[in-house]
Amino acid sequence: MTPRCRELLKRCSAYLEGDLDSTCCEEMEAHLKTCTRCRTMLAELKWTIEACRHTPAAEVPPEVSDAIRARLREVRLAEAAGAEG
Repeated sequence: MTPRCRELLKRCSAYLEGDLDSTCCEEMEAHLKTCTRCRTMLAELKWTIEACRHTPAAEVPPEVSDAIRARLREVRLAEAAGAEG
């Protein structure tokens, strides 16, 4: 993979979501015309995004979400205490 491929692949999600400006889109499309590897990776990413959109969300048991919230509070408090000290 070339440095150019790596640079453009960082923008793949934004490209698929239509969040790039016209110049960036043109650069991406020009590169995709000549790079099979990037075309394949973009197609796989597009498939993954579509699959995720059509997959129903899983229900998380209340005790799991409560535990996550509690842990996040602990982390925030610890970070705040560290910033103060």
